[in-house]
Parts: sequence; C-alpha cells; structure tokens
Amino acid sequence: HIPLIREKNQVAITNGQLAAKAPGMLHFKSEKASQLLASAGEEMDLLLQALQNFHYSELSLHLDKSLTHDLVAKLSLLGNNPDVKDGRAFRLNINLETDIGKILQTINQGYNLSHEILRGSFRVH
Repeated sequence: HIPLIREKNQVAITNGQLAAKAPGMLHFKSEKASQLLASAGEEMDLLLQALQNFHYSELSLHLDKSLTHDLVAKLSLLGNNPDVKDGRAFRLNINLETDIGKILQTINQGYNLSHEILRGSFRVH
C-alpha cells in the first residue's frame, strides 16, 4: 500500500509499505558498483557477493516523502546466498534518499513521448 498525495505538482508519500508475500530471489551484479565501492572495505565486498544470488525469506520496503523533501526508502531483507559464507543468513537494511521528482519527470517524459508516437501512428479515416 503506497498512499500518494498530489498537491501543486508535488507528490507526497506517507508511510508507504510494500512487502513480499513469499520467499524469492534477487540477482544483483554490477561491475560499476563493484568498482565504485572497491575501497569501501570487506563488508561492502561481502554485501555485493551476497546480492549476486540472494535468496530472501523476508523483503519489505518503507517509503516516505513530504511535499518539500526527497524520497526516503528503507529496504529490509532477510536471507542468504548459498554460495557465500556457507549460506549464512544476512539481515540487510538499506536506506536510500533521492530526488524522486527527477525520476518521475523522466518516466513521464518517456510516457508522453510514447503516447505522441502512438497517436501519430494511428489515423482515423
């Protein structure tokens, strides 16, 4: 459930919640992320390894954004990678803060462009 409030071209989210209903898997492998985080230490390297084949039993996402501030997203995962540390369980809590407005504008521009292309492709006779 993600409650969206739109006011004067701004979007707010208050106590948005998403959660997986069943176990699943995440596969994240990024050479660029590995390069950028190479100097962050062993824990970060271990995290990147774990996320390459992460089998989660719990996954939840909490979202908040006021009309005037950036989006705060809190991702919580419980699970393991069978190939890392003998399949030891990891609890991951990842907090992100971003200007979601720019992301939404980009998505909206793509939507508008697609809409214009489709509208130009069909003519009523």
